[in-house]
Amino acid sequence: MWAAGLGFYNGLMVQLRSIGPGLCADRWLFEEAPELRGLQAAVLQEQVQQNVPSINADIDRLAPAAVVKASRGMNAAYAFQAAELVGLPPLAVPYQAAGFEALARELITTTQEQATTADPDREMIDGQPEPGPGAAGAGSRRAPRRGRCAAAAGDRAAPLRGAG
Repeated sequence: MWAAGLGFYNGLMVQLRSIGPGLCADRWLFEEAPELRGLQAAVLQEQVQQNVPSINADIDRLAPAAVVKASRGMNAAYAFQAAELVGLPPLAVPYQAAGFEALARELITTTQEQATTADPDREMIDGQPEPGPGAAGAGSRRAPRRGRCAAAAGDRAAPLRGAG
């Protein structure tokens, strides 16, 4: 049981760090790279299906109820957005049936709102000091890369493709 709980905890930490940026990146990719939609649809469907077992009642024993609910809510947000992007509403049905639609939509809305009001990647990169003498790349400072959600924030002039 302890090992299962630790695995759940580790998964939850990864989920907390990745779901918001992932939702934003998936939407951006869908909007900005239509040539990749077929591949993206396949990946989204596979990931949603991999997450569905999180609804299983056996998961309830692994962590406090609030933690399990939060994890399921994040999975639901991913499923609802994927269903919308690829035009397959049945992807979200398991989470809808389990009562997670309202929470999922709230998380999606929050992610979209944050994408339009902040660019933490840019702030972090701009805050890095210039390389000192003798450092690789000394004397030249790269242009800052735009955050994953720059396009969602209305900055269409700095797409991710080719950034680097």
